[in-house]
Amino acid sequence: RGPGVEPGKTLEGSLAMAIFAAAGVFVTLTIFGGTSLPIRIVLAGGAGLLAAVVEALSRAGTDTLTVPFLTSLGVALGWVLLGGLAT
Repeated sequence: RGPGVEPGKTLEGSLAMAIFAAAGVFVTLTIFGGTSLPIRIVLAGGAGLLAAVVEALSRAGTDTLTVPFLTSLGVALGWVLLGGLAT
């Protein structure tokens, strides 16, 4: 457990969050995104990592709001920076 991580959070839970967030973003971008495969992979991996970190650092049940909000914000920002909106 690292600094700032709430007691009760586990490495297994963070890994599950990362995997399923990445899978969800990848599938969503595949269906609706119109982006190339490399961009989908980068965005999905980044979203998984971001979701796991936000979930681990969120306090007292706030992860229900912070994870989807900050992860979607991160994906949107990454999409713009990688030129996803131009395709």
